Amino acid sequence: MRKILNLTQHNTSEEQKKAGVFEPAEKEKIRDLLTFSEIPDREEIRMRAYRITKLARKELGKEIEQARKEDCLYPQAMIGGAPFLMGTLEFYLRKESIEPVYAFTKREVIEEREKKISLFKHMGFVHPLKIWMG
Repeated sequence: MRKILNLTQHNTSEEQKKAGVFEPAEKEKIRDLLTFSEIPDREEIRMRAYRITKLARKELGKEIEQARKEDCLYPQAMIGGAPFLMGTLEFYLRKESIEPVYAFTKREVIEEREKKISLFKHMGFVHPLKIWMG
């Protein structure tokens, strides 16, 4: 099973851990780069995607080099956040030989005593490149 680096603001769920997802050493930096309080311009989006990718490269460097040497599957990074950032982040990750994937979760609503609780259950991953390439 390939390991998958969590590049989202959310903590890895137990289901995701079982699927190989792990937290980056610099999780708080990732969270800061994914958080926007103002409308970003093009350069801000590029800079943040680039910096997130550099943190991912630092984390997955050995796996990337091994995949290049052995001509095998590249490491993956689970991404998610502001939609306007994701396309650019996908681009930079692929340039560094990191395959971006998106978590797919299923919402389950439980009603208890006049309140609803929403639980999100991890169901798998969506691979954006496979959508286009088959």
